[in-house]
Amino acid sequence: MKHLKCLLATLVIGLIFHMPSVMAQDSEMGLAKLSAADESRYREILSRTVDPSWLNLKKIQSYKEKQVAAAMLGDYQGREENLIEWSKIDIDGKWNLRGYLSGIGKFQESVNVGNEIISLTKYPPSAARIRSYVAMDYLSINNISKAEELFKSAENIMKYEFGNVRPDARSAYWIARAEAELYMHQSIFLMRKGKSEESLVLGKLATEKSKVLMKLLSSVDSEPTYKYYAKANATLALLNVINQQIGMGQFVTAEWSLRDALKFAKENDFNQNHMSGFNIISSDILNGTGRYEQALPYIMISQKTHLDQGFSKATSRWMRIRSKELTALSGQDQWDRAYKVLQESYEDTKGTLYEPKNTLNGK
Repeated sequence: MKHLKCLLATLVIGLIFHMPSVMAQDSEMGLAKLSAADESRYREILSRTVDPSWLNLKKIQSYKEKQVAAAMLGDYQGREENLIEWSKIDIDGKWNLRGYLSGIGKFQESVNVGNEIISLTKYPPSAARIRSYVAMDYLSINNISKAEELFKSAENIMKYEFGNVRPDARSAYWIARAEAELYMHQSIFLMRKGKSEESLVLGKLATEKSKVLMKLLSSVDSEPTYKYYAKANATLALLNVINQQIGMGQFVTAEWSLRDALKFAKENDFNQNHMSGFNIISSDILNGTGRYEQALPYIMISQKTHLDQGFSKATSRWMRIRSKELTALSGQDQWDRAYKVLQESYEDTKGTLYEPKNTLNGK
């Protein structure tokens, strides 16, 4: 009980931004709902069984179609079993399994799969990318030194080996994607270390590399998963810059940047099932400018989306969403509700990596 009150008091001290609204929200904010025909088509793809007697090439194609369908539906329930089977016959399956495990907060398992991919990967752009992703997993479990080691390794690959890659359209795609992802991840890493200015510079560089990447998608027309994740990572690069701007108190700029990111997402076929990141950032902007009551609906939608997509409460994303709720409630002096959120959060994380004893005092 004493720890709960101390944690609540600490969060309240952080509520220091009270800027007036400079841009009203409008009906154009948000992404369109997936059409009934598309939803039905994607559901049908997910329902298909993968026959063990099929040749591996046919199995791999089916797994890839299922992965894109799940992503477009925002439906990841029961995905782990399929991803494990895919990972047994194809390195792309391992990449997707690692991403899934990281997304649900199983960072050590993600690291294990990631290190296996590192040992199997020689192609320079892919070698740099996987080191960048595993570095982010290490960052998530507070292994800063290991994260830094992998980022340096990825940088060296980019600096000394990219020039040896055959100069064709497909390689140009992979090089641009590797650069965009590495810069974005390094930006997050630098922000974590308190280097805000350097972080923002790299974040913006990641968005520029993403623009280059978008012009190269025709080289992977036959690979829908590559096209989807390139677009997804380009959107994440934009959201990362907004996060940096929020962290530096640049709320007006962040609000305009959010509109640009939504416009980009719309133009690249993202739908309402992909709004979670946008909703979380919207709540950050609203909380940061003292619009606590307006922030709560975004937070509640984010919570529903997280659970509807099949993710556990014992994840970093869920705890991040709950922290936004605490901020919004405390900003409105709704202390009883805020205290209840803290109690529920303790219960949600009991016995996990996110239990307070594992996260308080920098542990």
